[in-house]
Amino acid sequence: MRGLFYVGLNEAATSGRLERFDTESEEQIIDMIHHQRVDFGVVSRSTLDFLRDKNSYVDGMHISTIPHETYFRHLLVPRTLDKVEAHLSHKLESELKSQAWRNVLNKYSLTLTDVSGAH
Repeated sequence: MRGLFYVGLNEAATSGRLERFDTESEEQIIDMIHHQRVDFGVVSRSTLDFLRDKNSYVDGMHISTIPHETYFRHLLVPRTLDKVEAHLSHKLESELKSQAWRNVLNKYSLTLTDVSGAH
């Protein structure tokens, strides 16, 4: 998508090993693959699942089981707010173990990676 950086792919496009086509949406990427205008595309798993429900032709595409990239979200709190950090950490830990959170993860085909103890 326009404005996004794809590790490995941007370098390949810059060196001329592949041609990059920027789009305005991930749905356009799926459409371009479907109409054989491009050989492959990179879309998020949650978007792919949404578009699969909307466009049955997605099931006819090869979908890699290996993600292009993985990333983590971290909560940053100034050291001066150690009581706030302790409260937030405790609250997050209990929420992330809840059935409601597991339902959200399942809905979007996501998994929770334990990074507890990281400061």
